[in-house]
Formats: sequence, C-alpha cells, structure tokens
Amino acid sequence: MCIKSQYKINIFNIDIKIVNIMLDIFYFVINFVNEVNMKKNLTKCPVCEGELIITRYECSNCSTKIEGHFQQNGFGELTSEQIEFIKVFLMSHGSIKEVEKRLGISYPTVKNRLSDIVKVLTGSELPKPKGLDILDMIDQGDVSVEDALKMLEKEK
Repeated sequence: MCIKSQYKINIFNIDIKIVNIMLDIFYFVINFVNEVNMKKNLTKCPVCEGELIITRYECSNCSTKIEGHFQQNGFGELTSEQIEFIKVFLMSHGSIKEVEKRLGISYPTVKNRLSDIVKVLTGSELPKPKGLDILDMIDQGDVSVEDALKMLEKEK
C-alpha cells in the first residue's frame, strides 16, 4: 500500500513539473506575442536581432497589396512609455512645465525623457543647456530655481 501511494505521489510530482514547464512556455509565448503586438512597427528581428525590412503593405479595406522595400522610421523603436510621453508632451503644446504637472515629474526628468527619445529617433543626444540657457528657463518659468541650481551644479 505504501509503495502504491508513493508511486502515485511520484507521478503527481512529475505531472506538476510538466505542468510548470508548460506554464513557463505559455507565459513566454504570451509575453513574446504581447511584446510584438505592442510595437506598431517592428524594426528588429525577434529571433536574431537583425534589421527588419518592410516589403509589403496591405489595405485593410480593399486588400490592395503594395510590395517593395520601404524605409523604416525610428518611431517603431520607441517603447510604449516613450510614445505615451510624446502624447502628453504634444497635448501640453511642448510646455515642459505642463508636462511636469501632468506626469508629476521634475524638470530634469522631463528633459532626460526627451533626450532619450531624441537619441532613439536620431542616434544623437540633445546638447546640454548652458548657464545662460538655464537662466532663460527660469525667466520663462520652465524650471524652478532649485532645479536650475541642480542643473548648474552638474555643469561644473
């Protein structure tokens, strides 16, 4: 009797291990599919990280197909968080102060996020503001005196 119950427990443990492995595979596939679906325009191959080339467009209304080699834009490489940030920035008409209020973040954080987006889209960074630029930002109300002091401190 003990041997049979022990045998059943061992089979049960094996079944649980198989179920756990299957769940791991399922979650990996779901996360992979979600990651692929979240990007509107893939730029890198999900298998080898090579550059993807757009070779076909299809109309969702009439099924017209256009084939060729089409240029990618950098927006496909932005994360969903960066796209949301751009939306807030545009709805704020480019006012950093308004973006600060809407997102509850500091001026330097807004500038860092903008710099990250510019780097993704252009491959280069925005120039760092100089002392006079920082004073102008205070004058225009784009940055607080405390944040300006932090920025000037970083320049040293």
